[in-house]
Amino acid sequence: MWKWLKSWKHRRSLNKRLLFHYHDGERERLGDPFLLWRRLMNHDKLDLERMGPAVDDGEEPETTIFVESVAEVFGVKQWDETTQSGMTDWEIVDLVSQMHVFFDGLKKNISPGLTPPEPTASESSTLTEPPTEATKPSSDSGPAPSESSCEKPTESSAEPKQP
Repeated sequence: MWKWLKSWKHRRSLNKRLLFHYHDGERERLGDPFLLWRRLMNHDKLDLERMGPAVDDGEEPETTIFVESVAEVFGVKQWDETTQSGMTDWEIVDLVSQMHVFFDGLKKNISPGLTPPEPTASESSTLTEPPTEATKPSSDSGPAPSESSCEKPTESSAEPKQP
């Protein structure tokens, strides 16, 4: 009798989570957006930046590679004429666009939270005078205690190599 209420509450709780919703040609699916994006960006055959314009123009073999790779990442099947099931190439390409829209929506809708106020000098401050020379780290004594001693120097801070 209360099945509809449980279903509604379940859908509502899923909507609060940051899950990517997409249709796989047969049913609605949910996915971890960051995991899907990492798989897209790290796929060995897929280069979104380079292949995007070629896919827009329908160039081969880029379009076929793109469609097959995206279908693999999202776990969807390509359109099969005999079974009349699966997703068309355009629907598969559109999954990437949907991901961009999803992430743009997250950027606009997620508040970064309260920003702490700028620090100001107060009368109750315990440090009223600048640190003495004894408490300042010297330039010839190595890295300051707060710096990591494991970091490699950058080219600008590294001493020139001698032949």
